[in-house]
Amino acid sequence: MLLIRWVTWYPIPYWNDRFALLAKRKDVELEIYFLKAGVTLYEFSQTALDFHHVIVNPKSDSSGFTIQLEWPKPWPLVKGKFDALVLIHANANCIAAALLCLLKRKPYFIFVANTRYDMRGTGKVKEYLKRFLFQHARGILATGQAQKDYALQYTSDIKKISVIGNPSMYMGDLTGKLLGNRQNLRQQFNWEKQVVLLYVGRLSKEKGILTLLEALDKNYQEGIRPLLVLAGTGPLLETLRQEALRLNLAQQIKFAGFLQREELAEYYAAADIFVLPSLSEPWGLVVNEAMEFGLPLILSDHIGCAPELLQEGKNGMSFPSGNSEKLASCIKALCYDRKLRRKMGKISQNIIQNHSIEKWVQNVVESIKNSLIRVK
Repeated sequence: MLLIRWVTWYPIPYWNDRFALLAKRKDVELEIYFLKAGVTLYEFSQTALDFHHVIVNPKSDSSGFTIQLEWPKPWPLVKGKFDALVLIHANANCIAAALLCLLKRKPYFIFVANTRYDMRGTGKVKEYLKRFLFQHARGILATGQAQKDYALQYTSDIKKISVIGNPSMYMGDLTGKLLGNRQNLRQQFNWEKQVVLLYVGRLSKEKGILTLLEALDKNYQEGIRPLLVLAGTGPLLETLRQEALRLNLAQQIKFAGFLQREELAEYYAAADIFVLPSLSEPWGLVVNEAMEFGLPLILSDHIGCAPELLQEGKNGMSFPSGNSEKLASCIKALCYDRKLRRKMGKISQNIIQNHSIEKWVQNVVESIKNSLIRVK
């Protein structure tokens, strides 16, 4: 029996699905330690968490994106028995827990979702700690190739790094049902005569949405006028509204706000193109979701999932991050060619079938087992 203790931020729907399936493995005993109780953006009930879990700090954050500094209390994370302790490296409690593991000679693993384009602040002390933690970890679980490259900045031991994938929630029958009802949804949204460009995510600077508006303005000047739907909320909302007015694009942009899972699925099903113009994006699970609904992709070259999910010219296109002219060209190419959109969308669906939660579970277990028996 492999006893895994996994420490993460809070209960988030797509992680809950993974943990629930991992907990069902007969050869695994799973303990999930949530550092916080939850965030207001996500609706969930603790009774719905179908796995053993511990809430380290019962306080909930008002936002899923701001982590308050507090004095580390790592002892609950390391007490008792476990075969592998999986930690996030950007948290004081986890850093302290890793140091305690070294003192107690217990194995810890680092979970990595970052890329080298990460825009979050760094400093000499933080970089030194990361290098130390990565070098002494028994193993490193990276979501993809870009994340593996990030880890290699802090350790030269490539053998300890495993790529485990990063699947989204499979919507199953809901996907087929909504795609079968696509025309009705487009009528409901009043999108019948428009090419719909969908963005899903936080409305913040690092998401590159201002670049997207600049690109849309260039398209507009050429007579190409897709409808841009922005599904999400964030600190840049009012700035984007003002910029849309300044560029005379207010009629071409719909601010949909934050959408729960079922609502968002309808938008995926009714859209024509998915765009993610981020300046910094560790992975971009919304890309997984868009592919499940058969959407062609337009991604910046700073999207962490691109090496795994984007096949250039086959299921989408990429552009240099921050380059509105190149982005406008990608939008133009797909707006003009309906057959190309459909062809790329089908390839997206085929690609994403190989990135399942079942495969993620298998990769996690095999990676941890191999790291535990590997001779240093």
